[in-house]
Amino acid sequence: MKRPGELAIKILKFTALSGAFYFSLQNPKMIKSFYEFLNKKMNSGDVKRSLLRLKQRKMVELQETKDGYSVRLSRNGRDFLKKIDLDHLEIKKPSKWDKKWRIVFFDIPETKKKERDFFAQKLKDIGFYRFQESVFIFPYECGEEILFLTSLCGIERFVTIGRLEYISDHVEIMKYFFDR
Repeated sequence: MKRPGELAIKILKFTALSGAFYFSLQNPKMIKSFYEFLNKKMNSGDVKRSLLRLKQRKMVELQETKDGYSVRLSRNGRDFLKKIDLDHLEIKKPSKWDKKWRIVFFDIPETKKKERDFFAQKLKDIGFYRFQESVFIFPYECGEEILFLTSLCGIERFVTIGRLEYISDHVEIMKYFFDR
């Protein structure tokens, strides 16, 4: 099977980030904002064709409504995005640290052990500090990346993200991030 094109991949990513979305071919404002996300000039026919191809490949669940489409990422779509994106997922580090810690903690059930282990390993791979078994810390903004990752794994309701100004074990954590 041929790999989906650039537009299809961007639609999959948009769907993963939004959880699901409604695409109306009748609403010019919606089309404009969606196209801005895609960073591309195209017409609604291109998007419609791409959505239909993604549905044929079982990468999205597409439901036609009277005004447009309701789009959800399927298991196949999630698996595909994991393959192409997660190897390259990294978080941009600003030139100056804002002195705030990002904390990611989760309570993922045993029935999703595979997803839990994958998620924890990915956090370590990205460079997070493992504070406790299911608590990770990072010094930079990472909300979008974590939401994307949890959405792809189907664990978004089990993961919480926060921002801290102070943490008691900060010396060890500072060494981990800034004395390498």
